[in-house]
Amino acid sequence: MHNPDFTSAARLATAINREYPTIAIAQDAASVLVELPSDFYGQEVAFLTVLGTIEMTPDTPARVVINERTGTIVATNTVRLSQVAISLMER
Repeated sequence: MHNPDFTSAARLATAINREYPTIAIAQDAASVLVELPSDFYGQEVAFLTVLGTIEMTPDTPARVVINERTGTIVATNTVRLSQVAISLMER
């Protein structure tokens, strides 16, 4: 996983197990062990294709990035704001 965390690993294993019960287990924050179902013996590529279509929602940390040079503020969709005031200072 690009941004390893235990919640995302557990959610991925759960999503796989919904389609193919008891074949996936989250080993740690970055890896999920998946057993090849007997229906797919000799068809590993086909199984990987099926795995690629399984949807899950990763646990993304809230992140805010501020570019002081351009004044751009970018926030992930998990960022929640209450009342704020933003002021710009000219240099």
